[in-house]
Amino acid sequence: SQRLPDRLWSDEISPLLAAGYGPRWTALGARDKGILVMGLYGGLRCSEIAQLRVEDVSLQRRRLLVRQGKGAKDRWVDFTALAVPTLEAVIGGRREGWMFVSRKLGGPLTRRGVWYAVARAGRRAGLRHVHPHPLRHTYASRLVEEGADLLAVRAL
Repeated sequence: SQRLPDRLWSDEISPLLAAGYGPRWTALGARDKGILVMGLYGGLRCSEIAQLRVEDVSLQRRRLLVRQGKGAKDRWVDFTALAVPTLEAVIGGRREGWMFVSRKLGGPLTRRGVWYAVARAGRRAGLRHVHPHPLRHTYASRLVEEGADLLAVRAL
């Protein structure tokens, strides 16, 4: 028997998202909540979150382009309306550039930076062992629960 993938339950999502902002609202908090939102409501992989660009996100269409994802393939990803307010805060008035910017490097956040942001929010929310991949599993589980075809979800 195969073990089911780790995922977050519905009662864990709100505390995690609230913890993404940290103790007070800041640009860094918006960035970190945006990272959580892209995992939970877009199902993006850690490296895809790190490499996301502002010009590849359409808030109106609720779609984004993942460039050179797994298998070096480009793909379009739809995200829920719940993600829009957070992504608006992350993007601000920018029209291009890295979506999630490293405070220290000024360039894109690294995969490790994404991992730490998720883990930090998990600790603040009182959840143990939260990292980016269970966010992706949570997204996939919700799609299946809402009636999406399992084979189509596996292809994500």
